[in-house]
Amino acid sequence: KAVGTKKTADIEVNRSCNFVLDGVVSHNSTSMAAHALLQCNSIPHFSTLFLTPLYEMIRRFSQNYVRRFIEESPMKRLFVGKGTINSVLQRTFHNYSQILFSFAYLDAERVRGISADCNTIDEIQDMHWDFLDVIHETLSGSEDWGLIRYAGTPKSLDNTIERLWMQTSQAEWIIRCMRGGCGHWNIPSLEYDLVAMIGPARDDVSPKNPGTVCAKCRKPIDPSRGRWYHFNKEQRWDFAGYHVPQIIMPMHYANPLKWATLVSKKENLAPNVFFNEVCGVSYDSGSKLVTLTELKAACSLPWK
Repeated sequence: KAVGTKKTADIEVNRSCNFVLDGVVSHNSTSMAAHALLQCNSIPHFSTLFLTPLYEMIRRFSQNYVRRFIEESPMKRLFVGKGTINSVLQRTFHNYSQILFSFAYLDAERVRGISADCNTIDEIQDMHWDFLDVIHETLSGSEDWGLIRYAGTPKSLDNTIERLWMQTSQAEWIIRCMRGGCGHWNIPSLEYDLVAMIGPARDDVSPKNPGTVCAKCRKPIDPSRGRWYHFNKEQRWDFAGYHVPQIIMPMHYANPLKWATLVSKKENLAPNVFFNEVCGVSYDSGSKLVTLTELKAACSLPWK
């Protein structure tokens, strides 16, 4: 329906376009910022260290996410005020909790001497693996917490986020098809059903008629009825890891325009770009994907 002229901001990222409406953008950075603020203001003397590879990344995170959550909160006066620090690289709160911001692309020297209860690292795929031990030493003085969170977008099969993912619980959002007794459990990973779950672009895509389809019977399936399944069960409580491809997000599978855009990306983007950026899986540029399942099936070694 017509709502008149509204002020919007157009953002162009590579070959994909989005726009901000009503000040809302969905991103894992939003989730981490909200989580950190809630944690700091619920636990006195709690210290969170946020890290990204580059200074410009951490500056944007501090200013565009954390600051806006504080400034626009109706409970702002309970969080900050006279006597609290509100700078790009440090934000403190009335209960003596704090969030520190830093970056570590070439080295991790900037974090030495910091004492933290939680390390949160965004864009972890661009962080050097050897820096993690130095960074996590900041948690050595935390008596009750020592929490670690990672987020990022996979790229090649040999970068930091892929190495971490292999150590996690490797949780996938699995969805059972309830159509006509099909009963197939759809697993949105490249090793199983991810590509087959991407249905065609349709004008009638909606929350009740999603764009995602069953890999077996090809009927629409509803991701909102899915659940997390941890393939590496022994790590579920020690190091949980969650794969979140765009096809399981309602802003995509329930919106005809967004779904058509996703399908168009599948057809027009280079495979490594589509699988990395849209599907959230590691994929080497210029290579044809061979899954672990296919590799095992092809093995013919003479020993078990």
